[in-house]
Amino acid sequence: MLIFYALLFVLLLVGAKVETQCSDALDRDRTNAIKGVCIFLVFCRHIAGYLPVGCAATTGLDARIAGVFNRMSGQLIVVMFLFYSGYGIAKAISERGSDYLAAFPKRRILNTLLNFDVAVLVFAGVSMLLG
Repeated sequence: MLIFYALLFVLLLVGAKVETQCSDALDRDRTNAIKGVCIFLVFCRHIAGYLPVGCAATTGLDARIAGVFNRMSGQLIVVMFLFYSGYGIAKAISERGSDYLAAFPKRRILNTLLNFDVAVLVFAGVSMLLG
């Protein structure tokens, strides 16, 4: 797991940009990038639970360091993702007005719920097939 975190850190450094002017720190491109990093970290945290005990990724010093990082960063990752998502929704509501807010349950919540339900049904179907 430590290798995954090291690769993520290198990718972040490669894609980093230095700006000379102060612009909107919470614009859509930046918050989407931060949310993407959070999703990747959540993926790494969850996949670690499926690695077999005794494999190279679950033993040794690097696994212990990754374990400490996992324990320390769990809530922080989720809180950051929810903050940036909530900020984006609040900004969209304030910019687009009551029409966006009226269509929000149908366009955003129902769409997300349907996608989630399809994923759960696929998961339940595969689980039933595998016993």
